Amino acid sequence: MAVLGTTRPHYVRCIKPNDAKERFCFEPKRAIQQLRACGVLETVRISAAGFPTRWTYEEFGRRYRVLYPEGKAMWRDKPRQFAEKACYKCLEEGKFALGKTKIFFRTGQVALLERVRLETLSASAVIIQSHWRGYAARKKYQTMMRSLLTIQVLTFLDRHSRF
Repeated sequence: MAVLGTTRPHYVRCIKPNDAKERFCFEPKRAIQQLRACGVLETVRISAAGFPTRWTYEEFGRRYRVLYPEGKAMWRDKPRQFAEKACYKCLEEGKFALGKTKIFFRTGQVALLERVRLETLSASAVIIQSHWRGYAARKKYQTMMRSLLTIQVLTFLDRHSRF
């Protein structure tokens, strides 16, 4: 099941040439109706328009939620609106198209999104690291100050003891 979950299925769509199922009889209108119904014509039109990369809105939201932090919960609840706002923020108009269930990108736009995503994650990592280093330094300083105070108290007691 794990292997099946990582694959991308491809389907062979069978188109009936006519309703009577007769040999050598082709009804073009019927074939076009079937192609429209299963979305093949729309897919061909979008690919021909220069949008070779397509993602579902949920996939896009999961991957690129760091690009639009204002829409924290939006990527789950309203993935289409999230994708639209994130793309308008990061990409030029016309470099992507919004469909009913998927978002389509022109060539090179996903690489641009990946670069922006990597820069955002790197900047976040630097902030997290600096906060951690500050926390660790404060803890070390507090430990040193407690040790210093202990030494000073013991030294004071040793000097002022009457035994």
